[in-house]
Amino acid sequence: MHVSADSRYRFYVNGQPVGRGPARSDLDHYTFETYDVSSLLRPGRNVLAAQVFHFGLNGPVAEMHDPHGGFVLQGTLELPGADALPLDTDAQWRVLVDRAYGPRLCFPRDAYIV
Repeated sequence: MHVSADSRYRFYVNGQPVGRGPARSDLDHYTFETYDVSSLLRPGRNVLAAQVFHFGLNGPVAEMHDPHGGFVLQGTLELPGADALPLDTDAQWRVLVDRAYGPRLCFPRDAYIV
């Protein structure tokens, strides 16, 4: 699995944490992490999930962020004697917005008093 997001993600397979990222980058040089999740897959239904944090334009100064955010996963499931099954993010993925998190901007007033 190749995984990336704007701004940050935590990736899970069947409820087990797999990894988080991405490494710091900018919009011209996005990075992704690669995970081998074969040991976490089981016969039948499997759940691939990610918790994504989008910082938007108010993200850390050391990083560039797109105003829209996003998550991308690209992978292939290969089983003996069967055709390879793509596991890419597509319209079948479900998205749920967690309203418990949101941006909190801090502007210390005393820092600018002369």
